[in-house]
Amino acid sequence: MRLTRAACLRTASLAALSAVLQPPAAPAHAWCGEKVPGWAYFLKWDERPVPFVWDGVKAEVLCRVVGDKGRESKTGVPPVLLVGNPGVGYDYLENLEGLTVSDRRVIEVVFAGTRPGGAPLPASIRGAEACAAQLRAVCSAIGVPRVHVLAHGSGALPALRLLRDGGGPALRSLALVSPYGSAADLKAAARPAAGEPAARALARLLPTSDAAAPATCIAEATAGAAPWLLGDDGGGGERLGSGGALAAQLAAARDAKVATLVVWGGPRDVVEPSWDVQALQGANANLRVYEASGHLPFIEQREEFAGEYLSFLDAADGVTTSRELILDPSIEAIKAPVM
Repeated sequence: MRLTRAACLRTASLAALSAVLQPPAAPAHAWCGEKVPGWAYFLKWDERPVPFVWDGVKAEVLCRVVGDKGRESKTGVPPVLLVGNPGVGYDYLENLEGLTVSDRRVIEVVFAGTRPGGAPLPASIRGAEACAAQLRAVCSAIGVPRVHVLAHGSGALPALRLLRDGGGPALRSLALVSPYGSAADLKAAARPAAGEPAARALARLLPTSDAAAPATCIAEATAGAAPWLLGDDGGGGERLGSGGALAAQLAAARDAKVATLVVWGGPRDVVEPSWDVQALQGANANLRVYEASGHLPFIEQREEFAGEYLSFLDAADGVTTSRELILDPSIEAIKAPVM
């Protein structure tokens, strides 16, 4: 649990947020290579397992919610659901908790079967449909009828399932960051080899030019995890595919009037550069390439990514949200439930 260890902090401006999104000036121990920013110690948060049933088996998905529910309700905006690569922890997405500057809560998940231990789970738990069911269970437990979804890497498949299959929260917007559905969607050098040690394979699946991130947030996300790709393990061969396949799936977002953003990195991105850009534009998707980044633009171009994504969220919500953190430094407020 985060505990107060700084002097009373009433506000933190966007400059403070920008500081945490900038590359670190010296080695540190958290927050993707940076010191945990002072304002982060005063954010309300809650973390708990959420039960669900799949394939006749009871299991749990870990859920972390950061932000102030009261401020979110007053502003009238939905929270942001972060969907990282199934098979690893949410730690490598942690600096996106800075999106709470807009009064939106941030929801992070660790899918069942990601960490070792506990009762054996069926292979089908790794499928896109099962992961989408876990996302629905989380949103139901929190009690949110609509969400913004930001999915990274292979998290795109459960996010698209959530959109396509319904039966859960309504999507206000959908952002796919360097999406892929199976090893076939990756450049050859990034594909896990048969029998390869998990740590080595994961290092290629979450590459970054940020010198400090591999030893901090990425190491925390991949500790004890085993790489598994939804399209190859339990996903029934489901893929995003190349050419117009992604555009065909995003057409569902267009038809449902869901604001859509597709992001990928420049030449260093591990995803095969085979998307049909013209088809994506036909699906009414906003397109953005972060040329100076690879597979993790929210780490390598943090400030630019956060600012542009917040503007995308505001456009989807039809509001102009705050860029100033107004925080209650009391222990009572920090302990307050946010679900």
